[in-house]
Amino acid sequence: GADYLLELDGWDGSVQSSSLMRYGSSMDDRDWNSWAQIGSLSHRMSGEQMEAKAILPGEVDESAKFLLVSQNELDHRSISYETPARGGLLIIEQVSLVPASGVLPSGTDVPVLQLRFTSQGEDGTVDSLALTKTGVSFSPSIEGGFSVPAWDTPVSIEVRADLGGMEGGSFYSVAVSPTGSEYSFGLVEVVGDGAAGYVGEPPDGIEIDGAFSDWSYLILSDVDTTAVDNPNIDIDEIATSYDSISSYFYISVEGELCSGAYVPSLKAKPTGTGGGIPVVPQRKTGEDFLRVYIDADKQESTGYPLSSASDAIGVDYMIEVIGQFGEVVSKKLFSYSSGAWTEVVVTIALAKDSQRMELGLAAAAIGGGDSVDFIIVTTDWMSRTDEAAYITGSFASTADARGWVVESSTASDTATSVSFQRKLFYDGTNFWSFYWDDSDTVYEVSSDGGQTWTYVGAAFTSSGVNKTSVWYDDDNDLVYIIGDRTSSSQNVYMRRGVVSPSTPSITWGSEATCAISTQAMANKDTFICKNATGYIWIVSTNYTITNPQSKYNLATRQSTSADDLSSWTTPINLISGNGEPTFSKAVIVPAKQGSGIDAWAVYGVAGEVHAESYYDGDWRGDTTLYSGGASSENTARAPPSAVVDANGVVHVVYGTGDLYGPSWEGHIQYTYNAGSGWAAPIEINATLDYERSCPTISLDSTTGNVYAMWLQHQPSNKDYVIVKKNATGTWGFVSLPDNDYPKDHLTSIYSVSGEINICMQWTQNSTSNIEVIFERIPEFADVALPVLFILTLFAVYRTRMNRRGRQFDDCE
Repeated sequence: GADYLLELDGWDGSVQSSSLMRYGSSMDDRDWNSWAQIGSLSHRMSGEQMEAKAILPGEVDESAKFLLVSQNELDHRSISYETPARGGLLIIEQVSLVPASGVLPSGTDVPVLQLRFTSQGEDGTVDSLALTKTGVSFSPSIEGGFSVPAWDTPVSIEVRADLGGMEGGSFYSVAVSPTGSEYSFGLVEVVGDGAAGYVGEPPDGIEIDGAFSDWSYLILSDVDTTAVDNPNIDIDEIATSYDSISSYFYISVEGELCSGAYVPSLKAKPTGTGGGIPVVPQRKTGEDFLRVYIDADKQESTGYPLSSASDAIGVDYMIEVIGQFGEVVSKKLFSYSSGAWTEVVVTIALAKDSQRMELGLAAAAIGGGDSVDFIIVTTDWMSRTDEAAYITGSFASTADARGWVVESSTASDTATSVSFQRKLFYDGTNFWSFYWDDSDTVYEVSSDGGQTWTYVGAAFTSSGVNKTSVWYDDDNDLVYIIGDRTSSSQNVYMRRGVVSPSTPSITWGSEATCAISTQAMANKDTFICKNATGYIWIVSTNYTITNPQSKYNLATRQSTSADDLSSWTTPINLISGNGEPTFSKAVIVPAKQGSGIDAWAVYGVAGEVHAESYYDGDWRGDTTLYSGGASSENTARAPPSAVVDANGVVHVVYGTGDLYGPSWEGHIQYTYNAGSGWAAPIEINATLDYERSCPTISLDSTTGNVYAMWLQHQPSNKDYVIVKKNATGTWGFVSLPDNDYPKDHLTSIYSVSGEINICMQWTQNSTSNIEVIFERIPEFADVALPVLFILTLFAVYRTRMNRRGRQFDDCE
């Protein structure tokens, strides 16, 4: 609460005016007209340094505090910590040790928070330290009794929590309480948000509590077509959810949540009026605004008229959130009628950190309809804005379905089977999709990013070829396909096609066959790739022995000439001996040229996951990537998927199995080999049941980032397509909204240039109408959201703000 303001304004490298002002306490604390000038300052400048002096009318109390703000007309600013007149400043930085998922394991000594103590001005001591907490106790206890020298290396303390015995989904939080602590400093500044999350796994539904892992599967990215000047209002991520009585909302922005401005004045170099009197624009208040305009009846002709680009709505309700200094000033709901806005008194639950915000309110308060249109507008104190619109029916997809429909009515509920194979490729202009129509493998092409598809025809000359795997050579515009017929034989079936992106079309060569199974067998699982030297590799199920007990293996063959499907080397089995289970699936991926390795094979058998490399004429180095708790269900529902990046690193995702109570439940794990052996696996998802899984992995060849996808079946009987992105070793969700339709047999593209072209497809529904659905990593404008909700967005900061201690951009 400022009493005095010392202000210097300048341009062209010199101070043009200075003022000593006193605040009129009877005025509103956000009304800058309440400041009255009572004097001036003396000052001097030397290079980048400045001194200023003012004589205040009266003594300055020992408890006085100061704040220094430097800001230019473009709102670029630097802000100091609050500084005491006497006693020194203690800065306590809270650094969360909770992983990005927000989930910690149950345990008695779990690290949750690191505290860093820094002193400015004077030496001091921390005599006792109080923590606010929910759902945890501490082991060991946190105590004070230490010194913090001024301008020295920070003193660090690690807070470890006792989470033992807590149920899965339980909420916990830990943060410093400066008012309950004892110290010798004149002022304490706590920066950071403490730690919050859940034990074991997120709760089943959304909880408004300041922990955000319950939103993980719902978050969408927003990509703007033009840059937003102010990152504090630039919408970054959004999510929404609902239950039978409430609507819930989440948002992040690129900048600081509810930032506003510390010095909300917009000034320009005076231009004069012709009479020598400078013209200075009027001061503006410093809040940021977020407004969600809701068309509850979806009638453009009723309500307040509002448009965004080509979208127009008639607004019935508006949710408004006002923020400044990183805090929410107010949150209100308004209704529009007869040309006026009227506040609707309703409880709005809200929780936030410096990056994210979540809120919830009764659905009945905003019309309670089964579908709404809305436009979200974020506005800063300088009237800069960002906006996002959702208009029902403006998306090229079936009602309440995610993604775009390749085929809206197919007869097979295994149309995109199986998940470890590749059935998509992108030729730089068009997307191509292959699937089984219950009679043949057919394919379609899309020239508008997957929104609409054109049926081309059957991919094979022989009828009844299914379980097709596709490989695309983008350097030469060549595509290779492999599959097996529904009738028994020793052969697999292959074709090579020349792709013409401009037409678009594929000119297919003659169909080729290759004997790979010892005994005749139908519906063999197959995979095909082309290595760095141009040779074709294939792998297939090998039915080895019929009596007295059927046994199977995985056989590989390499073409004897580059780019040739007519002649093959002798089959080599991957599995040592013969396996009894029929559950065996394998991928072969090309190694980096010059690495000394021709190809990598990664395969699942009887629930285990293995990897081998081919060099010197044989498969070598069999490594078991997973075996613990293995069951055949792992291979059936979650076989391994692999890609190799430009550096030769092999990336693999696969399913695991663990016994939870009476049933088996799976996880998704990731590992890689960068040339010195396989890394310890990382679990990248929470527990999921075996109704769905289908892990697959794709590579962005431009950045080297990899994307893991899988299906997750929730207790609410909704199926989620989950996407996680690995950028420079860090995994983060890039997930898609859910719907109520069953999904199975998720597959994805092997490699493509550019994140926006990372794509996947799946079979949706198991009875009429069965659909083949295609999806890419979404931009906001691509997304069709579920019904029975309203979406509200709030600003957040991707890099956490150190409250007043953070420097914002450059300050000139």
